[in-house]
Amino acid sequence: MKIIIIEDEIPAAERLEKLIINLQPAAEILIVLDSVKRAVEWFGQNNEYDLVFMDIHLADGLSFNIFQKVKIEKPIIFTTAYDEYALEAFEVNSIDYLLKPISESRLQKSFAKVELLKGENDNKKMMDILNSLQNRQQHYKSRFLVKVGSVLHPISVDKISLFYIDNQLIKLQTLKGNNYVLDQSLDDIENGLNPEDFFRISRQMIVAAASIRKIESFFSSRLILTLDPEHSDVIVSKRKVTAFKLWME
Repeated sequence: MKIIIIEDEIPAAERLEKLIINLQPAAEILIVLDSVKRAVEWFGQNNEYDLVFMDIHLADGLSFNIFQKVKIEKPIIFTTAYDEYALEAFEVNSIDYLLKPISESRLQKSFAKVELLKGENDNKKMMDILNSLQNRQQHYKSRFLVKVGSVLHPISVDKISLFYIDNQLIKLQTLKGNNYVLDQSLDDIENGLNPEDFFRISRQMIVAAASIRKIESFFSSRLILTLDPEHSDVIVSKRKVTAFKLWME
C-alpha cells in the first residue's frame, strides 16, 4: 500500500508515519506534504498511490483548496485536532477521520474501514463526502462580542487586527487601535477563525493578514512584524516561520 501524508506539523507527521508502519509493515510512505501548494504540485504530477491521510487545516489554508486544483480519486482519511462540528459528516457518509492525538487502535479501525469501502462506488462516495464536509468547514465566526462597562458590542472579524495574551488576559485589537478583553481562550478563538485571514504566529498572538504592513528578519531565525495599527513585539516564533511564509504567499 502506497500512502501519502498531508500534514504541516512535523511531530504529528512523524507520529503518524510510525503508527502506520507498526500496523502496516508493508506500507510505503511515498511523501509527506506540508501545504496546499505542495500537495497541488505533487498530485498534479503523480497518480500512483493508494491512500491519503490529510490534515484539514494546513499552513497556507484549508486542505479543501487542493480539490479545486487537482483530482484525488483514491481513499482519504482526514485528520483533525479540534473540528468536532465536522465529524458528523464523516460518520453519516461512512468515511473515516482521526482525531488528534491519533491512537494506534483508532488507526487500526481506519485501515479496516478502508478495506470495507473498496468498490466501484468509492469515488462517488469520496466526492459526496468532500462536498458535504467542505460546506460545513466554511462557517467561521463573523463577529466577536466585547463588553464595555455593562454594554456588549459586536465587532466584525474584518475589523480586527490581532488577538493576543496580555498579563494572562485574552484581548483583541481592532484596526482602529482599540483593545478589548475577551472571555475565550486563544485556542478557541483560533479554531473559529478563517485560516486564510488569520494566522497564529506564536502561543501569544494571532494576527490578521489585513493588518500586516512589514515583515523583517529577527534574531534566532524569527520574524518581526509591523502592524497597522502598531503593536509591540509582534514576533513569529521560529517553528512557525516556514508555515507563516507559505500562508503569506
